[in-house]
Amino acid sequence: MKKNLFYALVFVLLVGMVSSCKKKKTVDEYREEYLTVPEMQLSQADSTEVRAMVDNYLQCLRNHQFEDAVDMLYYQSGVNTIIPMPKELKASQLSMIKRFRGIKYELQSITYSKDYDNLACYLVTMFEKEKNDPRPNTAQFFIKPVRVDGKWYLTSPDFRTDRLGTHGSQITN
Repeated sequence: MKKNLFYALVFVLLVGMVSSCKKKKTVDEYREEYLTVPEMQLSQADSTEVRAMVDNYLQCLRNHQFEDAVDMLYYQSGVNTIIPMPKELKASQLSMIKRFRGIKYELQSITYSKDYDNLACYLVTMFEKEKNDPRPNTAQFFIKPVRVDGKWYLTSPDFRTDRLGTHGSQITN
């Protein structure tokens, strides 16, 4: 009996040692496994152009030129079709922008993934607050730069252009 217990214990220890000796993943292997690699070619000129468009949009918001900001947005009707934003969408977009009027508009990030699926995130500060004030005073918003036939456009991520149930983007944080 003791002999069988001894062999069982040795067997369990050997299995444990062998299974723990697996090759550890390198940082590059983790990057490859977990990081999303953009599915498009992006040049410095592209990123500069998109950044300038987003900066112009935010400058219109800072100057309370809300109509001008909304006029910069297009409508993505399918993957490769861009049209001027329809009037009813412009009206709802303008209403939302005015409702969340802020005192400061800051670009947080631009994330590139595909020609038709990129996100620019910006933060709107609604009001100044004291240091100990627990109320939130910021809101986060997104615009969606898309490239169609080599030309960049700003669109608004919305459920109407959402074909995959992802609220306008497949990008996850």
